[in-house]
Amino acid sequence: MSLPHPKRIAIIGGGIGGLALAHALRNTSYIVTVYERDAQAGAREQGYQIGINADGLKALMTAIPDLAWKDVFDVKYMTVGLKGTNAALETLMKFEAPPVSVDGEVPPVGTVSRVLLRHAMASLLLQNSHGNGQTAGILFDKTYASHQTIGDHVVATFEDGTDTGPVDILIGADGSRSRLRTHLFPQLSYSPLNILNIGASIPLSTLPSDSVLRATVTSPNGAYLVRSYSKHGSSMIFLMSHNVVTRVDEIALVVTKKLPEEEMVSFRTRIKEAADDKAKAIIVREEYIKALKEGNFHQELLDLSNTMPLESYVLHIPMECFSMSIPKGFTASLQPTRVVLLGDAAHATTTHAGLGANTALQDAVDLANAIKRALEDAAPATLPNIMQQYHVAMFKRGEKVIKASTFGSAANTMAGIGAHVRDGAMIFGNTLMTVYKGITGR
Repeated sequence: MSLPHPKRIAIIGGGIGGLALAHALRNTSYIVTVYERDAQAGAREQGYQIGINADGLKALMTAIPDLAWKDVFDVKYMTVGLKGTNAALETLMKFEAPPVSVDGEVPPVGTVSRVLLRHAMASLLLQNSHGNGQTAGILFDKTYASHQTIGDHVVATFEDGTDTGPVDILIGADGSRSRLRTHLFPQLSYSPLNILNIGASIPLSTLPSDSVLRATVTSPNGAYLVRSYSKHGSSMIFLMSHNVVTRVDEIALVVTKKLPEEEMVSFRTRIKEAADDKAKAIIVREEYIKALKEGNFHQELLDLSNTMPLESYVLHIPMECFSMSIPKGFTASLQPTRVVLLGDAAHATTTHAGLGANTALQDAVDLANAIKRALEDAAPATLPNIMQQYHVAMFKRGEKVIKASTFGSAANTMAGIGAHVRDGAMIFGNTLMTVYKGITGR
């Protein structure tokens, strides 16, 4: 006769990682419940399109094999490759993305609307309910406050005074500013890098047929994800998509800029003290145009920024780049536990490697597999050890993601000699790829 197994799991946070984990634990007999701080589904527009690479897609389809990906991915403007240009929009490097097959079909590995993906994942759960052992449930308006371990169980408390009741595993999937992480690992810092992402978007229809920007981004089979690099400490990213809120085909233009500490402090203060969204938009537009001028970007981009309505800037809130810092020897210090993290709650970093959502999805699948191993084990006491093993592997992957992302942020904001070396490396790499294709025919 086997000993009882853990039965109740609480997931704090209904983002992509938390929802993927909830789905990956279907049909396990665990009572899985997601606790989301939003008051209801769709309460927030979750930012820009996000990139899904081959690893992320594999994890997503493993977690939710019945996901209707054609209803989620931006099929119209599927990303066919990456392109790097100089500030004048002259190509430095171009890389075609290989197709990835799922059950004989080729989904558009590239960009996906965070709004659509999160909605699709959440809608498949039991709404405003605990899980039933077959399907996970999701409860809204639940903001994590604290937790405590009592014997072989954990209890998490929420700001409204309610709690999870005793659970066997508590998972923090509550994002980059995770409260659970702060309680669990106060030694992990999440600090600003003095790098600013300022976004704007315009309807694709406003670009004339002879637009240099249109020619740079579009492809007969979809669109390129383009990063344009200046030699003055800034870059821009261009992304075509179908806006699921306005139902308009649009192009997002996001400036990434490194600011001196005093300028960043001034920008934060001005945004904080702005009277309303219109006042914020005026501040953002001023900073945006200033960045384009200082970066010596193509005149067409400057002309567009001068004609875009203020609403273009209001739709995309300024985003200051932060990154986690994991101390040396941290993974070696991890102990057996019933409280674990995944995704940005564990290894939040900048957007400049496109790995955040992909890594969260991989974390979710790995954690689900670890929990299933614990379920199959006859000795409940092994559960904390299995969770420790997951933590070690997850944080090691997280360290690599942080390094890749902060390296990307540095490359995107290089100036002077460093910028010349970066651009030269892209030209050299592109030449090698061209020669290789010419020789191999691939």
